[in-house]
Amino acid sequence: MTLLAWVNLDSLPGSPKYGEGFGGLLMSNGWCRNGGEDFAGRIAWQIRHDGRIGFGLDNRKGNANSSPVLDNAETLGHWRQLAVVYVHGPEASRAAFYLDGEYVGAADMIAGACPTMAAKIGPAMIGAWWDSRDADRTRAGRPLGGRVDELMIFRSALGAEEIHRIYESTKP
Repeated sequence: MTLLAWVNLDSLPGSPKYGEGFGGLLMSNGWCRNGGEDFAGRIAWQIRHDGRIGFGLDNRKGNANSSPVLDNAETLGHWRQLAVVYVHGPEASRAAFYLDGEYVGAADMIAGACPTMAAKIGPAMIGAWWDSRDADRTRAGRPLGGRVDELMIFRSALGAEEIHRIYESTKP
């Protein structure tokens, strides 16, 4: 699976205005950990307070983060393209991260992470995290300090060249 979006941040999470330390880009099915098997594989794509792009699966330990790639000096107030490519396999799963069409690193998701687990997106929220027990979605948390445009979801894992081509063809 590949997730790709243009993001314009006003602040990184963790500032006094956005104090939770995470800002949701795309959070599926509310990420309520009190569920059973039907919850496994739901995704959390988010920005961390330290400038890392995070990707996780709802299985308690299936999380990956990029190295710090976002900072207040060069990121804020500008449209930047973020992408994550998630590939799962029988031995390991991997999340690769991209910024403005360029590869910025990858992380394995193997330690207790059910490596054969496919990611799935059900009901989802863009720009925040909501509890699936909150039917009207009024208690959203982890708000993104900014805007998202052109969120793209691909069923397949796009390669670096394709991500770069999309960046070049859609950049402002």
